[in-house]
Amino acid sequence: MIASGALDGVDEVYGTHLWTNTPYGIVQTSPSELMAAADKFEITIKGKGGHGAIPHQTTDSIVAGSQVVTNLQQLKSRRIDPLHTAVLSIGTFYAGNAYNIIPGKVEITGTVRTFDETLQQQIIDEMERIIQGTCVSFGVEYDFHYTKGYPAVVNHEEQARAVIDAATSIDDIKKAEMTAPSMTGEDFAYFVKEKPGAFFFTGAQRSDHFVPHHHHLFDFDERAMLLAAKTFLQLIEQRNH
Repeated sequence: MIASGALDGVDEVYGTHLWTNTPYGIVQTSPSELMAAADKFEITIKGKGGHGAIPHQTTDSIVAGSQVVTNLQQLKSRRIDPLHTAVLSIGTFYAGNAYNIIPGKVEITGTVRTFDETLQQQIIDEMERIIQGTCVSFGVEYDFHYTKGYPAVVNHEEQARAVIDAATSIDDIKKAEMTAPSMTGEDFAYFVKEKPGAFFFTGAQRSDHFVPHHHHLFDFDERAMLLAAKTFLQLIEQRNH
């Protein structure tokens, strides 16, 4: 969209996410970092499969893969400055299809979330070192693929305060406030890298029903859509004067 000229002639950019972590009637934003860079990694551990009753004749990919997972969790606790924010989470671990067979391959996927590009690169380098060292110790081979996803959403302070001002003037909004960053990701990040702007959360939690985003029973208070629209209209009116 940016390459095709969507931001040509644009002075400021604003966006919102209906946010069920926050009760209906509350608008939240941040004067700087709001949402994290969202990356994906894929690890394949390749050993030698065999019968579960004769493990010494195999090179156990499950044991090696399990140790890789355990060692990666130490990266955040022991290799990263505790004052820096980062998340490394394993999402999938696939191996084997029979209870009595040691598989020859394990496939692992996960995500890394950061706000700082230098820290992001440090994690990539440290992951490679940990995976390589663990696999050498178990005598297995590996493939490691890291994909950088959306960059971090970093708001501009003036525009973030404009969101607060706009939301505060709307009767149905009970509170407009600055909030701590979330480690979730959002492609609006590309817009605020190009233009002054701010992203904000519009509270959409139902009072009688709450499950996390991406849950199969997810639902939200649809009145939040109207509050989001009112906030945008108020921003347009205020920023055009």
